Amino acid sequence: MKDRNYAIDFLKLIAIIAVVLIHVSTAFIDRSSPFSFNFYVLVILNQISRFAVPVFFAASGLLLALRYTSIPSPLHFYKRRLRLLIPYTFWIFTYFLIIFPHPLKSVFQLNFIYKYLTGAPSYQLYFIPTLFVLYLLFPLLINYKNFFFTKKILLLLAIFESILLSIIYFTDSQIPLFTPIRIAIYNLFPFVLGVYAGLNFEKTVKIMHSAFTSCLGLMALFGTIVVTEAISMFASSGNGNFLRNQWRMSVMFYSVACFVVFYVIDSRYLKKWNKTILTLSSLSFGVYFIHVAILNLYLSTIDKYKFYSITSFIFGFIFIMGISFLLNFIFSKIPFIRTLSGAKTS
Repeated sequence: MKDRNYAIDFLKLIAIIAVVLIHVSTAFIDRSSPFSFNFYVLVILNQISRFAVPVFFAASGLLLALRYTSIPSPLHFYKRRLRLLIPYTFWIFTYFLIIFPHPLKSVFQLNFIYKYLTGAPSYQLYFIPTLFVLYLLFPLLINYKNFFFTKKILLLLAIFESILLSIIYFTDSQIPLFTPIRIAIYNLFPFVLGVYAGLNFEKTVKIMHSAFTSCLGLMALFGTIVVTEAISMFASSGNGNFLRNQWRMSVMFYSVACFVVFYVIDSRYLKKWNKTILTLSSLSFGVYFIHVAILNLYLSTIDKYKFYSITSFIFGFIFIMGISFLLNFIFSKIPFIRTLSGAKTS
């Protein structure tokens, strides 16, 4: 544990909190009156949390690069990643058959294979198939790092992603590819940037510390852009996709700034909390899987009474976070359930 990078644990913890905040606030936005006070509060919280998924992908790239400087056997690398399929498969069936129930016979239909490969049984599960696509790319990136990680290639990738994300957001369209591949392309720059940071770790850490103040400003700037463009696009079109779609240029650069800011905050100011951060962060993978089930349970209760106030939102967010972490803490103490549910990762 001596050489553990607790700042990455902090990034994972902040990101999973933001993921839950996105999903809870989205549910309440759908139940609020457009342009009411509650609507604006919920949209602001929803939009400033949009760094979560790109930060997860960047952190994944960083961790992989710190662990692997070369991959002589890609097959061995891929085999080690397959253990993620255990909790993924468990939660696919749990959501498909229990939480958002479908007939059991649907499991044996061809359509279920597609649902399995895309994470369709529950909306948060797309992350794992997308991560596997990026895992497939990683050996190529790392074995040819002298080509892929030049400043010119990184700049071209940033420009390409910026143009692509701007087109799909402002035209409310998607590139016609298999969903995990499509989302992997949308997040290629954060992932590659994370890998680059891992390959040049000491240099990158120095740059992040020296750029902390600037990144605070950029975080505020891009955060403001993220919020205002979502509200303005929704106001002009009435299309809720402009509030939900997070694959956009502003979010990408906002996420990079957030990554730097949160990394440095932990490194400078939160060292005495490292053990607590590690404990909570180790449960984040399980929280990612289970929180939608808890959210669904909470929504089924408040929908009966149509209680959609800010108080209900705040209580719901705290309740869903608390129960999700508590259940995963309990699951992490039971070996078989820990493995099956993904309750704890080191």
